[in-house]
Amino acid sequence: MQDNISNYTIEDVKYLENWLESAKDMAQLIATQAKKNGVLSIFTISTTIKVANDHHPYLTPIRRIIHGFIGGSVVFSQTQAYLLSKYIDGVVDHILVDAEKKIGILLGVDKNALNHFDLKSLYKK
Repeated sequence: MQDNISNYTIEDVKYLENWLESAKDMAQLIATQAKKNGVLSIFTISTTIKVANDHHPYLTPIRRIIHGFIGGSVVFSQTQAYLLSKYIDGVVDHILVDAEKKIGILLGVDKNALNHFDLKSLYKK
């Protein structure tokens, strides 16, 4: 695949900074609660058909389920999903991704956002 996919959204990096910190805090809270109770910690990354004009990702509530604690985030772009997975990897026991075919996600990567967060492109040259 190529690095230059033209159909992507230019990310609001300042918003993403705050969102990623909140997501990491949430993942740590989920992990702490799960450890205290001897159950699994689960973080979900999903998409929705209800797209806001600003394409800002948002967090979902933490819930207690039979096998553990679960919380997550709704994302609107491949860049957001990539950043989030890098930030929470290793914090929780499981990361579940729900990327339904019928719900579009903006493909392609905002290189400026990746550079800002010191990450490499998803695509090989």
